[in-house]
Amino acid sequence: HRDLHSFPTRRSSDLLTASINNHSYNKLNAFADSIAKKGNIEKTEYTKLFVFLKKEADLNKDSVEFFFDDYAPVIASFKTPGVKSLFKFYLGQAYFDETKYLQGTNLMLEAVSEFKSIGYGNISTVAIPLYYLSNYYYQFENYRKSIEYGLLADEYQVMNLTPGANNTLGLAYQKLNIYDSAIYRFKKTIMLAQQNNSVVWYSIASGNLGRTYCLTNDLADGIPL
Repeated sequence: HRDLHSFPTRRSSDLLTASINNHSYNKLNAFADSIAKKGNIEKTEYTKLFVFLKKEADLNKDSVEFFFDDYAPVIASFKTPGVKSLFKFYLGQAYFDETKYLQGTNLMLEAVSEFKSIGYGNISTVAIPLYYLSNYYYQFENYRKSIEYGLLADEYQVMNLTPGANNTLGLAYQKLNIYDSAIYRFKKTIMLAQQNNSVVWYSIASGNLGRTYCLTNDLADGIPL
């Protein structure tokens, strides 16, 4: 059975919310302008941040300095604390992408501390960085922290966590021998994979579920998977 896992970066396809993922830049800018005209500063600033992140991801720039220099002056002028903290988190990811792990980790943890002070529920799309942090902790084998941030992401997500996020939680529980919770998360991954017609995640989660059953000596359920 496979212990497969997806490691996110700031250039992952799910970096942005589904509402802006598949729009052209012209449509994105038009959308941002329409939000701005309504006079809601908070929504306008979130929209500007997401449009920039979408462009940055697609441009695939080579250096974190570009990421910072292009947008830091604009971020400095923003009034919404959640926007500033989100930018700090994604800047941390940019450092992380370049294997500058200390700088990246410090920025992301600083941002998460700010999320907590502001209130997770007061920050749009906060579940995305929380999920990323869960993934990072899993990669560095801190499974309890991975679960902590994965559950926070689950609590503050707008829609169901992605199959990958649930699979990460399942793997973290499995590593800690908390098999009931692991089985629940792998089954949820399978359910979401079926809903999304994702053969890859269905296969990955089925293998992980089977391995978990085998670890509990339930070979009858585990071996067929």
